[in-house]
Amino acid sequence: MANGGTIRNPQSAIRNRSGWSSGVIVLLLISSSLLLTHVHGFAQEPLPSYQDQVRIHYRNAESLQQLGDYQAALRAYEAALALQREAHDLKGQSISLMAIGDVYLFRLSQPGPALESYTHSLDIKRTIEDRRGEADVLNQMAYAHYTSGQIQNATNLYREVMQLIRRKKNRYAEATALNGLGNCALAEGRSQEALQYYQEALPLRKKEKHRQGVANTTYNIGRAYVALSDLEKAYDYFQQALALRQATLDIRAEVVTLIDLGRLALRLNRWEQAQRHYVEAVELARRVKSEAVELEALMGAGSASLELDQMEAARRHLSDALRLAQKLSQRRVESAIRIQLGTVDYKGGQYEASIEHHRQALRIARELSDHRAVGEILLNLGQIHATLKREPPALACFQQALSILKQTGSPLLPDAERRVAAFKQALGEERFQQLNQDVTTNRLIYLHQVTGLLDW
Repeated sequence: MANGGTIRNPQSAIRNRSGWSSGVIVLLLISSSLLLTHVHGFAQEPLPSYQDQVRIHYRNAESLQQLGDYQAALRAYEAALALQREAHDLKGQSISLMAIGDVYLFRLSQPGPALESYTHSLDIKRTIEDRRGEADVLNQMAYAHYTSGQIQNATNLYREVMQLIRRKKNRYAEATALNGLGNCALAEGRSQEALQYYQEALPLRKKEKHRQGVANTTYNIGRAYVALSDLEKAYDYFQQALALRQATLDIRAEVVTLIDLGRLALRLNRWEQAQRHYVEAVELARRVKSEAVELEALMGAGSASLELDQMEAARRHLSDALRLAQKLSQRRVESAIRIQLGTVDYKGGQYEASIEHHRQALRIARELSDHRAVGEILLNLGQIHATLKREPPALACFQQALSILKQTGSPLLPDAERRVAAFKQALGEERFQQLNQDVTTNRLIYLHQVTGLLDW
C-alpha cells in the first residue's frame, strides 16, 4: 500500500503477510463489519407497497398537470393502471381510466380518446356494480359527446344518469346531469327548458356545498337569460357567478365571466362598466397566459373606450389586440380590429390613416370571403370620403355597400340607408342625380381609387 498499489483481493487485507500492525487489521475488520451492516440494513428497507406505488403515480400525475405536461401526466396514470391490472384491482382500474379520460377531455381537448377510456371505466363500474361511479362516468361521457357537438348522444346519456339516480340517490351526479341537460337544451335553442334544468340543479349544488358547482350553475342561468334576451337578469346572475368564482380562486372561469359581463354591458350601453370588466379580464388573461382570451378582452376594452370617446385608451387596447391577432394568425379578427382602429383615426380627424386601416381590413375580408365585413368597410370608406368632400368615390362606396349588405341580410342595412339619405340631402336632388349618373358609368374606376382593388 505504501507503494501506491491497490488491494486486488479483499481477503488478502485480512492476512498479516505484509507486516501490517495488528491495529490496522482490527480497523479494517471494524470497517468491513460496518459496511456489511449498512448494506444489510439497506437491503432490509421495505419496498413501497402496491397501494403506495399507485399513490406515487397519482401524485406525479397531478403535479405534472399543474405544470402543464399533460402527456407525462397520462404516462403516470397509465403506469398506475398497469399496476392495478397486475393486481386485478378492478375498482382502481376504473378510477385510473376515468383520470386518463379527464386528461384527454379537459386538458388536451380530445373527446375521442377520452370516450374510449371512459367506456372501459364504465364496463368495470357495471361489473363491480358501482352505481354511484357508473353515474359519474356516464356524466363524463355525456360531456365528451356535448363538446363534440353530438347533442342528442349527450342528452341520452344525461337522461340515463337521471334514471340511475332514481334507484340510488346521488345529488352530485343528479346536479351534474341536470346542468348537462340544460347545456344540451340551450345548444338546441330550447332556452326556457334549459333555464328550468339549471334552476333544478342549483339547490342541489347548494345542498352539496359544492362551491364551484354553485358558481357554474349560476353562470349557466345567466347564459339562459341571455338566450331569452332578458339581459338585466343575465347581468345579475353573471355578477353573482363572478363573486362565487372569485371566492373559489377559479381564475380561468373568472376571466370568462368578466368577458361575458363586458359583452352584456356593451349591449346595455353601460360603457364604463364594460370598460372596467374588460380591463380586469385583460389583466387576468395575462396572469393565466391565455392569449386567445386576452385578445377578446382587449377588443372589448377597445370598443368600450371608443364608445366613451377615450381615443388614446381605445388606440392602446386595439393596437395591443392587433399585435396579438397577428401573432395568433387570426385574420378575421385582425380585419375587425383594423375597422375599429380606422374608426379611432376617423374620430380623431386622421382621415388618411383611417382609409389605410380600412383598405387593409378590406383586403383581408375579401381573402376570407367575409361579405358582410366587406359591406361594412365600404360603408365606412364612403363616410370618410363624404367627410372629405370626395363625392364620386363616396357615392360609389355607398352604392356598393348597400348592394352587399342587402344580399347578406346585414343588420347594418338600415344604418347604410340612413347614411345614403343624409348624403343625398346634403348634396341636393339635382347634384345627386348628376353624381349618380357619373358614378353609374365610372363606378369601377372610383372603387379602384378608393380600395386599390380592380375586381368588383
